[in-house]
Amino acid sequence: MKFPLSPEQISHLDPSHMLTLLTSFPDQLGEAMKITHQVCLSVQKRAIRNVVVAGLGGSAIGGDLLRTYLVDQVELPILVNRGYTLPGFVGPDTLVFASSYSGDTEETLAACRQAIQRRSQIIGIASGGQLVQLAAEANFSMIRIPAGYPPRAALGYSFVALLLSMAKLGLVSEQGVSLREAQELVRQKGVEYHPSVPLGKNEAKQCALKLRGKFPVIYAWGHHFEAVAIRWRGQLAENSKQLSSHHLFPEMDHNEIVGWGMPEAMMKKTAVILLRDRGEPKPIVKRMEITKELIAPFAGEIVEAWATGTSLLARLFSLLHLGDWVSFYLAVLNGVDPTPVQRIDMLKRRLAGGSEGNRVPPEQEESK
Repeated sequence: MKFPLSPEQISHLDPSHMLTLLTSFPDQLGEAMKITHQVCLSVQKRAIRNVVVAGLGGSAIGGDLLRTYLVDQVELPILVNRGYTLPGFVGPDTLVFASSYSGDTEETLAACRQAIQRRSQIIGIASGGQLVQLAAEANFSMIRIPAGYPPRAALGYSFVALLLSMAKLGLVSEQGVSLREAQELVRQKGVEYHPSVPLGKNEAKQCALKLRGKFPVIYAWGHHFEAVAIRWRGQLAENSKQLSSHHLFPEMDHNEIVGWGMPEAMMKKTAVILLRDRGEPKPIVKRMEITKELIAPFAGEIVEAWATGTSLLARLFSLLHLGDWVSFYLAVLNGVDPTPVQRIDMLKRRLAGGSEGNRVPPEQEESK
């Protein structure tokens, strides 16, 4: 069996060059390390008692990854704040990362202004925009990352800036070894997932074909892999223009498992993706195996994707990168350009007071 599209056809469906962003992602990790190492952070680390990452969408996923990766490594609580308003506990002893790729995300700017008012310690992460101006006015540290990327494709910049800032402040241990392993692993995986690699040897192509025409349901061990599940769902939405859902073990065994059965007409149109890792504790392994058996009669497809690598960070990135490639291949299988996000652009125009006349007809949105 062959993949339905040739490399040339895939290239034709990718005029905005998402493929180039995928293949260059390892270099992005390396550049992000250099950028963050060069920044001088004006933060009083002794006063920090909690950490908040304020961000949305592609700028927030780095915070999710930071939180789930470090959950066993730091005593400080880490919260990802997706909204206009900061929690009540945020104050002078809070380190607030204001992460907005464009620098103009209105929710992040609102949260950052609150952090300034509450005299929190702030580190900004942006490629430009109002956040950079705000940092200059309020005199807080700013990590400038390169412009020109879709925010979701700049995960390497946003995550590494967060992680290495924490390391520079002595809040976590040195992370260079794990980051370099993750970098080399995704470089290797990028070769394995490239369009030139045939279907039989290409896990990303295989997974995308199994998801084609189905509703993906993504499950993972929540302790470390919640961010990976969130990333898969987000990438399927933005790249593939396809809805999906995600839930986590063990929580899903206390509610969602009961829902498998209705509506009957939809069940065989689902494709379950189990994100697996060799570090899963025995109770989680047992739950996942039994759950898989219980839902198998209803699901149209069950796919297991296993993390690879030695360090936890490398294993996380192995599944993150696989999801990015799967969403790319599913996009071209769906006949859409992976890069544009017209509905988000339309929403922003309308929020800013744009005319209804700017609305793109639904049947034209993904073909533009």
